[in-house]
Amino acid sequence: MSGICIGIIQVVAEPPHLGLSLLTPSVVVCLAAGALLGDMVKSFAKRRLNKTRGEEWLIADQYDLVFGAFALLLLFNYAWVIATITPPLILVWILILTPLLHRGANIIGYLIGVKDVPW
Repeated sequence: MSGICIGIIQVVAEPPHLGLSLLTPSVVVCLAAGALLGDMVKSFAKRRLNKTRGEEWLIADQYDLVFGAFALLLLFNYAWVIATITPPLILVWILILTPLLHRGANIIGYLIGVKDVPW
């Protein structure tokens, strides 16, 4: 819910780009809900593979939110994805920065005592 709220604030605060907004409410919902859906699908798969709660699953733990978000975007906002993620370099940056930011946020959460494990 907070992802959608922050996204809507970004939609409202975004300056107009010749009448074409980069973010729309439907894109915001797909990104936020898709990230959670990706995490749920990954967690379901982890349980089927007999991995324990909190056990690290390298790669899947970092990219579940990206795959879920892109799956919903491609399903419900295909035209937006094609129009917005035009240079392949943007996709490469998403794939490089996501695990770095994800790991960094988890380490910070671990250090301040919010998370039990640093992954």
